Amino acid sequence: MSFEQYLNSLGPEKINTYAKRDYVDNGYGAGGYYTTAERPNVAFGSSVGIGKNPNAPGRTKQYAGYGGYRDSEGNFLGYGSDPNSLYNNSPDLQRQYTEYVQNEPQRKAQELKNQQLAAEYARLQQEAIAQQRTQDLPTLANFNPAPQMGGGLMGQQPMQQQQQMPQPMQPMQQQQPMQQQGGGLINYTHRGNMGGVGGAGGLHRGGLIAPSGSNGGGQ
Repeated sequence: MSFEQYLNSLGPEKINTYAKRDYVDNGYGAGGYYTTAERPNVAFGSSVGIGKNPNAPGRTKQYAGYGGYRDSEGNFLGYGSDPNSLYNNSPDLQRQYTEYVQNEPQRKAQELKNQQLAAEYARLQQEAIAQQRTQDLPTLANFNPAPQMGGGLMGQQPMQQQQQMPQPMQPMQQQQPMQQQGGGLINYTHRGNMGGVGGAGGLHRGGLIAPSGSNGGGQ
């Protein structure tokens, strides 16, 4: 990897720093001159801004500007107008670049290992998801369909319907006794002009009619 490629990986950005010049009067009333300002001593890796030219119009000689670079996080990389001058003017950046190149094989091996681990982790996740879906499917052992509401096998009725079927009616306890054969009492009511055995017609309510041959009626 070249230094320029390494520099581009840092997200470089050009900046300007300024140093104020001293003005020296020549003492003869003919004016004076500005001294050469030393370049600001900005530490490597310190946070710096882009910087703006502080010179007011007509007084551009009051400050001396020095171009440099900072990384994407705003850390100072060194002075220079291009990558080559930056490399020459920044011993700290040279050392950092040299260490990066020396460690590049180990770093690439680690990056490859990380990629393999990430792929293996993704595969295990997919297997776990597929296994969970398989476990969630119903099996014959635990499959329990809902009971049919419309009846079971042919000729059979559902249990619920069988429980709700009406019970057969019990014989009435107060049924009137059948007429006895060979003589007995008959308990019933005559309405109308029908005559009883051995008696005149009329209405008999719940009366007892003696059978033929008894003392209660004639032939």
